[in-house]
Order: sequence, then C-alpha cells, then structure tokens
Amino acid sequence: MRIITDCNQHNISEPIGAALGYFDGFHIGHMKIIDSVLDSPYAPALITFSQRPVDVISGEGNITEKIMSASDKLEFLEDAGIQYLFIYDFSEEMMATSPEDFVREYLVGNNVRYVCAGFNYTFGAQGKGTTDTLKELCATYGIRADICPPVKCDGVPVSSSLIRKSVQEGNVSFAAKLLGRPFYLKGTVVEGRRIGRTIGFPTANTVVEEGLIVPGWGVYYTVTEVHGRKYRSITNIGNNPTVSGETVTIETHILDFGEDIYGETIRVEFMELIRQEKKFASLDELKDQLKKDEAFARSR
Repeated sequence: MRIITDCNQHNISEPIGAALGYFDGFHIGHMKIIDSVLDSPYAPALITFSQRPVDVISGEGNITEKIMSASDKLEFLEDAGIQYLFIYDFSEEMMATSPEDFVREYLVGNNVRYVCAGFNYTFGAQGKGTTDTLKELCATYGIRADICPPVKCDGVPVSSSLIRKSVQEGNVSFAAKLLGRPFYLKGTVVEGRRIGRTIGFPTANTVVEEGLIVPGWGVYYTVTEVHGRKYRSITNIGNNPTVSGETVTIETHILDFGEDIYGETIRVEFMELIRQEKKFASLDELKDQLKKDEAFARSR
C-alpha cells in the first residue's frame, strides 16, 4: 500500500477509485463504502485525515477517543486490499479549501475516477460541501460518485459514536455487531503486583496506547492473541477494590497458558461482559468468583 501525506504530490498515473471519510473503527457501514471501491474497476484508495476534523475545529481539549490506533488502521487497510492511502493533516489551509477546490485538487489532481462516501459526508470550508455537492462537482469533472445510505443494526443506524458509547458502557457484544468483528485492544504486558498469581489466577497487566477508548469497568470474557495463537481469557478493567487498588488497570487471565510474556504485545478481543467489578470480603471469596468467571469463559 502506497501512503501519501503530501497535499502537493500529484503523480498518480493509474485511475483511482477512492473511499472518502475519516473511518474510525471501520464498522459495517464504513465497509460498505470500502467494498464499493474494492469492487470498482480502478485502483482502490482511501482519502482521509490524520485527525478527526471535528476535534480540530472544536479546539484543544476535545479529542475524541479512538476505536483503532493509527498503526492498526494501516494494517487493516493493507489487509483489505487498499492500494493507495492519502492521509492529510487537517490544517488551516485544508479547512479553508472550498468544496470545488477540494474536488479539483484532491480528486481530479490524484487521478480519481470514482468516489464513494457515506450519506452524512461533508467536505470543504465549514463543511459546506454535502453529498449533493459532491455528486454535482464530480459530474463536472467526469468522476462517478456513489453515496452509501445509512446502515442499520438492530434497527439503529451504525456509527462510530454509537460504538464508542457501547464500549464505554461495557456492551462489547453489541459493539462487535456494529464493527462486524470483536472490539479489541493491543498492548504491552508489564509487571504488576502479582497478586493474582498468589490465588492461582496470574494476569497479564497490559498498557495500551494513549487516546484509545477502553471498555467500562468490569470483568469480560475475552479472547487473547499471543504469538499468533488465540486463547480464551478473562479480562478485568478497573482498580481491583478487593486488594485496595488505586490505579485503573487492564488485567487478563489467559486460560491454559503459562508462558512468561512480559514485554510482549498481546491483542485482547472483548466478547462479552460477565459482571461488574466489585469488592469482595476476602481473597478466598474473590478466588471463588474467579472460578465462576473462568467457567463462564470455558462455556463460550
């Protein structure tokens, strides 16, 4: 996949079919757009921004937590078959670009012959360009433009904001339906207090990239990938009140696994909320509950 970040770089010789949008999470609605360009007769591409435009416009302190890291998005697009990724900074210059200049510079200038965008796509200065504007301008330059209608799941329109809300509320099973795959976190395993090990439930304490959304506090049935192999697991997110925890942690007990993985990167897929985090009267009571949590994970 060729990655282009320079707004002034216009040397694409082959005709391109481009998906337009920010695409946080690549949910099932986004995939309708991406599949359209993959099915077009042109080289599949994606034209996007490195920052969420609404966050830049609203100013500092209003940064929306991401569903996927930038590196994971790149890997996802490459695996999907995207050949060109145009990823531009949402700069002041970009914010001042008129809808017509946007089409002329970033579509015509990049040899785009086909575009697909979502029903709520806006572009150009102050978001004045709508999907109707896009179709009109593209027609002027001989570019075919398709607009994807809203995609619904369980009767509600799919959106990145709904996924973030579902993850924050612990409803990871619904988030998975919206994404078309489990929500996951990747992180590095670091040393913890090793309390779980003393009661027969060692955990991988994981540090994830700052700025990513994290599921609400609770105990989850998860599937953890280590060294390319997947294992059933139980993940606790919270401050471990039974052992007087103060820091919020992401700790995963991987079933039928005994390797030393400190410093390794693991991927934890969140399948289902088992229960809310709670404070137990003793470590023995906590151990009994963890046995029940493990039985739940093994039954899945």
